This record gives sequence, structure tokens and C-alpha cells, in this order.
Amino acid sequence: MRIIKTAALVAIVFVLAVSCQNNTFPWWAYPPIGSENKIVDLTVTETIALEVGESAPSTVEAIITYDSGRTATVQATLSAVDTTTAGTVSATASYKGHSVEIVVVVYNTENAVSNLKEFTSAISTASENAVIVIDGAVEISSASSKITLNKPGMRIIGDGGKIVTSVNENVFVITTNDVVIDGLVFETTATAGETNLINLGTSNGTVIKNCNFSGNFGTNDNTSRGFVIEAGATDFTIEGCTFTNLRQPAYINGVKSGSLINNTITGTKGWVICQDAELTEISGNRFENNIEDIAIILQNDDAKTEYFYTQEKCLEISKANNNCRIEQQVLDFRVQNGQITNR
Repeated sequence: MRIIKTAALVAIVFVLAVSCQNNTFPWWAYPPIGSENKIVDLTVTETIALEVGESAPSTVEAIITYDSGRTATVQATLSAVDTTTAGTVSATASYKGHSVEIVVVVYNTENAVSNLKEFTSAISTASENAVIVIDGAVEISSASSKITLNKPGMRIIGDGGKIVTSVNENVFVITTNDVVIDGLVFETTATAGETNLINLGTSNGTVIKNCNFSGNFGTNDNTSRGFVIEAGATDFTIEGCTFTNLRQPAYINGVKSGSLINNTITGTKGWVICQDAELTEISGNRFENNIEDIAIILQNDDAKTEYFYTQEKCLEISKANNNCRIEQQVLDFRVQNGQITNR
């Protein structure tokens, strides 16, 4: 009996150790929902795009955050949505006394595109604040087909839409302000070279949310990234996105504002953040099976005097992101399991 109990204890400790390393836990390792003190945040992670006259769903996927820092995915109740007229409509998602306003896009058939030709035509003729809904697969197979968004306030919505590319290129380049990309799937199938699915250049107020980015990192020599964010980009938000099997979710140069919120990162080498990039917020991100979760690197010699990512700051970031691992290459330390260690 003692041998059986000892073996069971060793098995439990092993599972918890592996789970801690990967920042994931079996269901029985969490406290029951009822033992959490309170819900402190509700964030919608699903994009709602409806054709004129289409009925809205009754629920929407959301993430709740408890005061303990733990997060969970739930179905929030969606308020009534008026779909009689095209445009953006405010709605409310609610869960256990907490609510958040979201934007629902209602569109006419003529605003929807299903392939590259239709998409590039819609972009070229779009005015400021135009809404384009992608409901098919847009395949980008040559560098000349890359997409540049240069009309302020453009909103690109995925309603089952997908961007697929095999090229070594900045596939989406954003050079204007207040662009929103919401609910799109991005996939690179490139097998060599460098592919950046989105490049944030001299843009302000870009919002990328509820998008899915994937590649085939680990199976070939392609350097694949969800984003390259240039130093000229300001006040951007990347929220509620998933990044799977990319070399890096993002390579972030020396920006002075921007937020990474409630994203899920799996099977990558982790975020790369340059030492002189002072992000506004990094919180609620979940990491699973990455080589690193976040790496702070030296971009240039001028960054040596920048000490934004101190031990205290990195501990704070780790705690706010499900105890993620951080490798501070400039100051030569690591954060892991809430502790500072040598690299």
C-alpha cells in the first residue's frame, strides 16, 4: 500500500512539474471556480460579423479573469443586435454580473470579398473608415500581391475569412492610422526565408484582435513571424489572438507605446522585445510549449543605457502573464516560476 501511495505521489508531482514548465495545469490542480474570490475582467474573444438581416447568436466566446490571475474561457450572453442596416452596431456581452460592450459588424453582400482579386480591388477603391469583410480564402503567392493598408480607419473583418501565403515578404503592411483587423486567420506555408504576416510601420492606433496566426516552425528553415512592429508604430493593440508554430509571434522594435493583451502563444520561440521598447501593457497572455515565452534583446548599442526591463519589471510582467518565462539577454537574467535566476 505504501509503495502504491508513493508512486501516486511521484506521478502527481511529475505532472505538476511538467505543467509548471509549460504554464498549463490539469483541471484538478486549479481551485474550484467557487473558491475564486471574484471575477475582475471580462474580455470577448470572438468576432461577430453578420450580413444584413442575419440573426445574431445568443452567446459569444469570452475570457474571464479572476483576482487570483487565473483565466477561463466562457460563453457570455449577447444582447439583441439590430441587423436591419449595414454598419457597426454596439452590443453587450454579459457573464455573472459582468458586462462589456463590443462592436458587431453588419454588412451588405457587396462589402464581402472571397479571393485576392476581389480583396485588392476593394482596398484600392475603399474610402476612409471603409469596412471590408473577408469570407473566403485570399491566397498570396507572390511578393507583388502583398497587401498595403493606407486608408485611415479601415476595418478588415474575417467572417470565416483566411489569408494564406507562401512568400517571403511583409504580407500585410499597415502605414496609416486607426486600422482594425478583426477575426481573420493568417497562415504561412513558406519553407525558407523570412515571412512577416503583418508589418506595423508608421501607424498609430492599429488594433489587431481575435485573429489566428500559424506557420510550420520547427519543420523547415523559414523564419516566420506574426508581426514585425517598427519603432515608428504607436499605440497599437494586439488582443485575443492565437499564435501557433511560428518562430516568433512578434518582433517588437523600439516602440514607446503599445499593448499585448490576452493572447495565446503555442510552439514558438516566444515574443522578441527590444530593450528600448517601452510597451504600455503586457497582460493576460498564455504560453504553452514555447522555447522561450518572452526574450528581451539588445537591438543596438544605444539600448545599453535603457533599463526599462529591470528585474522588478520582468517579475511584474511574468506575474501578469500566467507566470511566463522571460529571458533578459541584456541584463543577463531569467524569470521562471516567479524567481530570478542566472541565464
